[in-house]
Amino acid sequence: MKKLIKIADVLERIPVSRSQLFAMIAAGKFFKPVHLGGGGSFWPEHEVDAWIDAQVQTERAAQNPVLKSGIKTLKSLLLLALRVLP
Repeated sequence: MKKLIKIADVLERIPVSRSQLFAMIAAGKFFKPVHLGGGGSFWPEHEVDAWIDAQVQTERAAQNPVLKSGIKTLKSLLLLALRVLP
């Protein structure tokens, strides 16, 4: 069941201040809330959870030297393939 959560719930999950959250939204680093009648702003809970998961995966990949070297190798092979192809 999908659920909409309020800003207080978002801020419990993401350790930033309210102003930092809105700065992230303005910079395109976090998604905008859904505005419903009555002036409430809400975020889909599953989207907040997915954003958190993506942040963790990005951080883990940056910390993993094997994955980092694998990405570099893949980029090198791709560049080499592009040079070889007509």
